[in-house]
Amino acid sequence: MGSSASKPDKNINIAGDQNMGTSVPKPVKNIVLVGRSINGIRTTGNTILGQKKFTSEGAFMHSQMYSTTTPDGQMINVIKTPGMFDLSVSEDFISKEIINCLTLVEEGIDAVLFVLSIRNRISQEEEYALNTLQRIFGSKIFEYMILLLTNGEKFEAFEFEDYFREHCPEFLMKVLRFCNGRKVLFNNMTNDEGVKAEQVNQIMVHVAAISKKINPYTNDMYRHIKVRFFFL
Repeated sequence: MGSSASKPDKNINIAGDQNMGTSVPKPVKNIVLVGRSINGIRTTGNTILGQKKFTSEGAFMHSQMYSTTTPDGQMINVIKTPGMFDLSVSEDFISKEIINCLTLVEEGIDAVLFVLSIRNRISQEEEYALNTLQRIFGSKIFEYMILLLTNGEKFEAFEFEDYFREHCPEFLMKVLRFCNGRKVLFNNMTNDEGVKAEQVNQIMVHVAAISKKINPYTNDMYRHIKVRFFFL
């Protein structure tokens, strides 16, 4: 399909824009989805967008970005990075795709959704993904990270919290410590529009909290980390 990333789609989910009047538009929020393809990155991206915009797994080996606007006027750019953290993918390729992601959004990245499945067994690939993120971005990236767990249809809200208190694998506890406890349980199977909207709202609450503390992660920050790493 070529090496260029998809252009943002400006015509997705614009409900509510007509009632905004002359109010000052909210700053665009740029969200990157990372993790293994098997954990449902494509479906999660489409759920956030409200439309099936991302293609089937394996169709692209380059980052794609599409945009949506929530009913309250918040524009979101969603960047999907398919297959980047499988063991068969080289770190050099991942580094190039990270640069590609940062090029897509000049304003910088506001949040990184680390997508795992609450149903799938934690494997070596998940450990590899987390370690690779830290090596490429530096530990700073954890300040932007939100743990997103798919297959949320398997849990009620109270069961989800019990799971983390009593049965949570050590790896997930490690991720939660890194990202300051930010987590969202995601149900990509639901047809309930209210549930879908609430899930996206939970993500955006975390994104807003991150944005209050730190500026977006930019290409300049990435280059600075790479230069500092080179001279260590």
